Amino acid sequence: MQAGVRFTGCPLFYHSSRRSVQLPVMNAIALRQFLRTLLKSLPADRPAPEGGEAIVPVSDAPLILPPFGGELGHEVRSFLGRVEPWLRSGWKILAKRPDLYPPETAIVDSAYFAQESVLLQKYGAVRLGLSYHIPPAASAQPAPASLTIDSQLAQAIRLNVENIRDLVQEAQFESELRSLFAPYLLRRDRPLTAWDTTLLSVTNFLSYEHLADFTNIVVPSYRPHAFEQPIATCDLHIGVQLRSRSEWSPDRNSNPERVLTWAKRAAAHLQLPILIYGHPQGAYLPAGFIHTADRGVENLLRRELGFLRQCQVMFAPDSGWADLMAWLQIPTLIEQEVVSHAFTWLAPFRPRLAVIRPDVDIIEQVDRIRSQPQSVPIPNPSGVQVSTPDRLMQIKQAFLK
Repeated sequence: MQAGVRFTGCPLFYHSSRRSVQLPVMNAIALRQFLRTLLKSLPADRPAPEGGEAIVPVSDAPLILPPFGGELGHEVRSFLGRVEPWLRSGWKILAKRPDLYPPETAIVDSAYFAQESVLLQKYGAVRLGLSYHIPPAASAQPAPASLTIDSQLAQAIRLNVENIRDLVQEAQFESELRSLFAPYLLRRDRPLTAWDTTLLSVTNFLSYEHLADFTNIVVPSYRPHAFEQPIATCDLHIGVQLRSRSEWSPDRNSNPERVLTWAKRAAAHLQLPILIYGHPQGAYLPAGFIHTADRGVENLLRRELGFLRQCQVMFAPDSGWADLMAWLQIPTLIEQEVVSHAFTWLAPFRPRLAVIRPDVDIIEQVDRIRSQPQSVPIPNPSGVQVSTPDRLMQIKQAFLK
């Protein structure tokens, strides 16, 4: 440790001898990153890396960016348009959903993603927005600690941390995650980029700013190649996706009976068949219908992008699937909106979206969304208020302090 910094244990707040101050969200995130960096600089406080083999740079590879770790919706609204200039300038990117990127810019490294999955399971980590999150261990007793900084300050600042174990876990995971990407990073002529620190970092759930995923929208200049040039075709149809995930936001899961009732009425009205979209690991695939996954899950998204050209109206869940529909400008009726303003921010895509109103006849809503060249959903006034314009103003005011 450097002189003047005493690490006596391990904060979303600090206090001096005169006052105690609650930190704004952005400051708390930065502070946790600082503390993780501090912990990683103390070899005695964390186990040695497993294996012990030297890292061999991939010297003959192009300049490669780390993968986007989050959900489909965040990738569409918060990432693709922002990373596109890099990909147009010769960079490539590791990708779990390569079909969303410009042709010949995405790399699928199966070994990398297999090791990443093992790492996520080891720490119980999940992908969250542009980064990762490790839920605190509910069964573990908190281990409070503090960090005192007194170098060249008029008075010492003591940072109080509720649980040092959480930060240690975050630091260890972050270190191993970055080491996993090291063969690509350590190519001699590859610079260190802002994407490396953004995509290979941990954020803290309690200070994670959901609003960043809703408002940082840059519309890509392209649409997926598999949508423009389908590898598989199908007939005109009514599309349906039914969300079914137990591990994350189950309140956004679909009500299959309700949605299928709407879809059947729309299908009878338009005299079209119903096609069920989705991967069996995250979607409910009802019996008695044709599913896009009937041909297997390999290249499923690529096939679905082609099928979507024939979709006359999509019944989408409150999920990233609706964001994809906004990008592709598919007429879409969204089952619900749990987070208020979640879909309003998609206006730059010029989408054709509407949240279903149970008090209005579904046929009227189907005809309206199909006839409108652009439609932005009206915010749900009773939804969770984490992505509202008022919340954005609060964050900007905190930034100016």
